[in-house]
Amino acid sequence: MPNWKVPSRAMPRPAGQSPFRVKGHGLRARLDVYDRVVPGGRRAVLDAIDDADVRAYLSGPILAASWYDLFAHAYLDIVAAELRKMPASESVSSASALQAQADAKGIYAMLLRLVSPHVLVSKLGAISSQYFDHGAVEVERLDATHARMTRVGIANQLYWWWGAILEGYVHALFGLAGARDVQIHCGVLRSDALDDPLGIGRFAVDVRWA
Repeated sequence: MPNWKVPSRAMPRPAGQSPFRVKGHGLRARLDVYDRVVPGGRRAVLDAIDDADVRAYLSGPILAASWYDLFAHAYLDIVAAELRKMPASESVSSASALQAQADAKGIYAMLLRLVSPHVLVSKLGAISSQYFDHGAVEVERLDATHARMTRVGIANQLYWWWGAILEGYVHALFGLAGARDVQIHCGVLRSDALDDPLGIGRFAVDVRWA
């Protein structure tokens, strides 16, 4: 059985044909981060993609309101991690934290000025829906400083990527909202078709803070 915690560049469908997609503004924000943290910026990352179809797909204009293949996004992130000389999950987590900090000054500036960590918990599903066209985030508030998010409707192969995204992005958002000592733990992947990279999976993420 595949280990979906291991990053993979495999493209289960040709670039642009995946049913799992990310909004263009999210992909553009990631490229902006790579301009800051990768020598040579986004151009170096795109040039290092060895799959010609993926490279061509991501090298075209990225429109903020359009939707883009999430597997291609993950491929981009793996290549960027190699250029940064970091494990892929660590690179994605740190890039996602930088993206959250940028969002806090931009599209979510008003939200983060007005909410406490307790209120932020209930907003995470809405934030996720601004980026992705599939699945959802189910949120439980377990006590005053402990919440559980369950990310449902993900592709099994991208389990590693989702874990890294949430660890970095959510950790940064909670810190920006005033939480201290934020701890995030991602649970195991659950799926009725674990052998299928495009099988639908879900996993829980526990968030604790002070």
